[in-house]
Amino acid sequence: MAAHGAERPAGLSLSADHAGGLQVGKRYFDEETGVEVLCSKAGAGSLSLAGRPLAQKEAKALPSSD
Repeated sequence: MAAHGAERPAGLSLSADHAGGLQVGKRYFDEETGVEVLCSKAGAGSLSLAGRPLAQKEAKALPSSD
């Protein structure tokens, strides 16, 4: 991870272990710590915390309006 606006180090490539991709507007979470993040920019990489990939949180089903 690099600071916003900082120059990226040369020679880096995306690890296959972290190439799951991210979708804008989706929430990702870590069950062990309870950390939850909202993706504001899509990308080819994926998020992880302490070596664990963050899982995409599923939307809650809304009650039907009968």
